[in-house]
Amino acid sequence: MLQPFVVVDVYMKAAFFDRDGVINAESSAYVTSVADFDPIPGSIDAISRLTKAGWQTFVVTNQSSVARKMITVAGLEEIHQHLMELVEQAGGRIDAIYFCPHGPGDGCKCRKPWPGMLLKAQTEFQLDLAHSAMIGDSLRDMQAANHAGCGCKIVVQTGYGQETVTSMTALGIEVDYVAEDLADAATWLLATFPDGISGNG
Repeated sequence: MLQPFVVVDVYMKAAFFDRDGVINAESSAYVTSVADFDPIPGSIDAISRLTKAGWQTFVVTNQSSVARKMITVAGLEEIHQHLMELVEQAGGRIDAIYFCPHGPGDGCKCRKPWPGMLLKAQTEFQLDLAHSAMIGDSLRDMQAANHAGCGCKIVVQTGYGQETVTSMTALGIEVDYVAEDLADAATWLLATFPDGISGNG
């Protein structure tokens, strides 16, 4: 006897991370070399755990240090290559790293809080952003996620996260989860959305 055909909804698993204050320690002096890049404990493993569970992972980061002439694009790409290698050594993968090299006054729509970097990833990887998560430590990360229509928003309390939680409360902005750090955010995502994010929440 033929069995009834059952459609199982399995959603694309895509996670976006801010870089400074989420993956690596925030620095008021800017991260301008590989030697300055200081991963937050558990962050590299968190990305690895997500990729092993079938999540596509992307870094979206404002890097005005380029516009300020503190680092070249080549120097920034060297840091990002180092980050990708660290994740690969942990058994994971970063699918792509997007950065905005412009300053706050340049009017660039790729610079968060605008969603340009997320929309570029959407086009290049055929993503449905309603089924994606944004993990950041700043208000502009959450605003970019809102502009892009991300289905899940997580604030980590590393970096500027604690200040961001206070600001969001004052502005009435809601997120899906406030995590201790990226490791906690990954654990929550894996437990809450094992089959992917089902839509705006």
